[in-house]
Amino acid sequence: ACIYVYIPQVEPKTENEFSDKFWENLDFVVNALDNLKARHYVDTKCIIFGKPLFESGTLGTQANQTIHVPKKTPSYQEGAPPGENQGIAMCTMTNFPYEPLHCIEWSRMMFGQVFEDGPSAYEDLRKSGVQKYLEKTGKNISEEFDVLKKTLKWVHIAANPTIDQCVKLSFDHFIGFYRDDVKNLIHSFPEDARVVDKATKKDKGAFWHGRRRFPRPHDFSLKNEDHVEFLYRTTCIYASIFAVAEPTCEKVVEMVSKLAIPKWEPKKDTDVEVDEDGKKATQSKAVSSDEYEEIEKMRAEVKTIDTSKLVQIFPAEFEKDDDTNHHVDWITSSSNLRGWTRKLKPSSRAHCRMTAGRIIAAVATATAAITGLVFLEIYKLLKNTGDVNDFRWSTINLATNVFAIELPADPVTLRNREEKYTVEEDGEIKNMVRKITCIPKEFTIYDFIEMKEGKDVNLTSFIDAFPKNYHGLKITMLTAHGKDKK
Repeated sequence: ACIYVYIPQVEPKTENEFSDKFWENLDFVVNALDNLKARHYVDTKCIIFGKPLFESGTLGTQANQTIHVPKKTPSYQEGAPPGENQGIAMCTMTNFPYEPLHCIEWSRMMFGQVFEDGPSAYEDLRKSGVQKYLEKTGKNISEEFDVLKKTLKWVHIAANPTIDQCVKLSFDHFIGFYRDDVKNLIHSFPEDARVVDKATKKDKGAFWHGRRRFPRPHDFSLKNEDHVEFLYRTTCIYASIFAVAEPTCEKVVEMVSKLAIPKWEPKKDTDVEVDEDGKKATQSKAVSSDEYEEIEKMRAEVKTIDTSKLVQIFPAEFEKDDDTNHHVDWITSSSNLRGWTRKLKPSSRAHCRMTAGRIIAAVATATAAITGLVFLEIYKLLKNTGDVNDFRWSTINLATNVFAIELPADPVTLRNREEKYTVEEDGEIKNMVRKITCIPKEFTIYDFIEMKEGKDVNLTSFIDAFPKNYHGLKITMLTAHGKDKK
């Protein structure tokens, strides 16, 4: 048998190479991936093409493996993969870091906010159109304010996709992250600030003590190599988002030298979270009347946008294994600049890559053990017994001598149901109920409708025949799946 090695990554961008025909010709899929997004993508392909999926992963001395058989077990996405939360309180990461780890995690979070979230919201508007975009954002009113705000911000940014724009954005981020945010924190809590009990007014001691490190802001200078490094890496990532040529570091320095350094002014109504218990709110926040008015204004502005005139941009999805995309270099530069404000030891690029990329050193024995368990399940599939009870899911931990082997779960069945949600009307939060009707009454994620009208049927006949044969359902949109050239 021949072994074919493909260099390109399996992702939406390479569906011209990994086409429908590629997936259809597979008997099953064995994953060896290191991130959740890639796992979900491959799982989706296995669902569409009805292919068994062998999934596994390791975390130090821990490892697990699962098999996902179409219509007999849940898909990978319907399971409960372990999260990536590092257990750092948000206020610690945002305002009071005291370890280099906190700065790296903050930088990874900011990478998503700066380079991923905004561009992705913009692309959602561009691709979906105004009406469908507003329908989607309106389903979650507690998040609508932030989504609309970042979308409109990027509509204005993308209107000028030039290197000058990239440099200006990079400079503004530096001033905002490493000067203004720090000075605002000092303004809210000066070095001699005290903690006073709200009820008794009793002085409980100095605010800046223990793990809380009094910060120092950066004074921007082109003579500082760390400052220049951040500007260069940020500009290059923005250039990739706009699909324009990357500038040299010397060119970035030249362009920044022409920018005026803005004067810092204290931020009004600064609300600094100081609770370090690490707990996060689990309920959606209520939308204030002022925010609701602002939402209506932003929705009105979105309605005036002609999405056909919006240029395409490319959100920077964090990738730790590409040394040419500047992502890990940005994390390293950003975290060390933030660490300097708290007098923390700088982190190496390798350490930042491991932390931001969620890399846990593999233990050879754990990898070998779980690989053996995966291939046991492959042998069972090749025997073709057809009995799902022959398969097993396994979880092991060599450090604690735990070996848990169990039967696969049943596939998740979708049924008629009611979903509860909230809306705000006239400043009042109302609880609503939405009825979801499933057709047919029960089905799994693996089920699909197969039309057998023949390849020669025309589009009009196809649309007319569909509701007659399939529960009265009417087709409102048709799209061509995949990128196969016919």
